[in-house]
Amino acid sequence: KIYYIRQGTTDEKSKLLMYDLEKQKETELGEINGYEISADQKKMLVSQNGSYAIIDLPNQKIEIKEKLNLSDEENEKLGKIFYEYRKELLRKRAEIEIAEMDFQWVLRMKSTEAKTIKDTLKRLETLKSDLTTFRVDQLLKTREFLSSEQYDILANYLLGWMDHHGTGMRGDNDDCMHDMKGRR
Repeated sequence: KIYYIRQGTTDEKSKLLMYDLEKQKETELGEINGYEISADQKKMLVSQNGSYAIIDLPNQKIEIKEKLNLSDEENEKLGKIFYEYRKELLRKRAEIEIAEMDFQWVLRMKSTEAKTIKDTLKRLETLKSDLTTFRVDQLLKTREFLSSEQYDILANYLLGWMDHHGTGMRGDNDDCMHDMKGRR
């Protein structure tokens, strides 16, 4: 299944859609401004009308029953962090993909010296490590305004990304609650 946002000329608001490759069918899931899928492919962080929610990965129209219980100020701060996170994530992923291509290229070339191969691999590993550090830094920024419970929920969701990218850290995404209780 492929998830994507559409906002064409006939769409009043952006819509989240899912295309099922097996069934060759597109399903409109609802008016969503942005989303991130967890590494375990079980949860989705969605933004809708200035609010956030962590939901089960949808396969039909989304009905957000419980939003993350954030004040307007917390929503704005999280939105800014999420926006900057997404932009930088695109840059870092592109750098990693290019470094992976470079590594594969030098590894395949029989004439490449071992030092060049190792240097290329070190660059790739450094970029991956930088991505993990960036993710942790973004999460730590939320400590300034989220309650302990809210932070735990978000951390559990995001830790799945770090495990997915090979840091060896585990996040228990199955225990992610669908609402953040506490501070208002």
